[in-house]
Amino acid sequence: MTASTFMPVIETKAASYSAYSTVSIRKVIGDGVRLRKEGWSQGTVLELMYRGEKVYFYDDILGSDPEYNYMRRDSTKTYGYVDHHYVR
Repeated sequence: MTASTFMPVIETKAASYSAYSTVSIRKVIGDGVRLRKEGWSQGTVLELMYRGEKVYFYDDILGSDPEYNYMRRDSTKTYGYVDHHYVR
């Protein structure tokens, strides 16, 4: 097996899109904002985020629900989806 076999799929997705997507730095504007594995309201919650946290927001990568955008949380380097209403 190669090392890439063990790389999480979600990080691979970001790497493949980063050359084509617009990335902006934003801040979380709520407390307990859910970072989800899948881009819809019932997606698995990976982590909770809190007001003022910095995130790298991929403007062009949407979940199955277009309210959700792909992003990377700066403090933990975790990739996932967030409802775009909770970041500015």
